[in-house]
Amino acid sequence: MLAGLPVNLNGLQSRPALSSSAFVVAWGNPAVVLRCGVPRPAGLVPGSDAFTTGVDGVFFWVVHGKQATVFTVIDRAVYVEVTVPVTYAGGPLAPIADAVAKALPSVCVVDGSAPVAHQCTHRP
Repeated sequence: MLAGLPVNLNGLQSRPALSSSAFVVAWGNPAVVLRCGVPRPAGLVPGSDAFTTGVDGVFFWVVHGKQATVFTVIDRAVYVEVTVPVTYAGGPLAPIADAVAKALPSVCVVDGSAPVAHQCTHRP
C-alpha cells in the first residue's frame, strides 16, 4: 500500500518521517503523518456512536483533537492512521483512500443495517 501513496499530497511534499518504522510516511510542515498497522481505535466497539466518514469507498474513524484530527481506516485488514494537523482544513484523504482501496480489500462494513458479524465494530 505504501508504494501506491502519492509523493505530493494535495500540494504537500513528502518528507522523512520522524520514526524508526518503515510503515510511517509524512508530508508537509506541519506534517500529515500516515502510520500502517496501528492498534484498533479504542472507541471502535459495538454500539459506538463515534463519527465515521467514507472517502472513495474507504471508511475512516474520526477523532478530533486540539492540534490534529486523527483518521483511522477501519474497514481493511490493517488499521491505517492518518494524523492531519488542524491547519489543513478537511484533510487530504482522497489520495490516501485511493491507495488504500487499490491495495487492501474491505473486510467489514460500517452500515449499521448490515448483519452484526459483518460490521466493523464487531470484527476481531
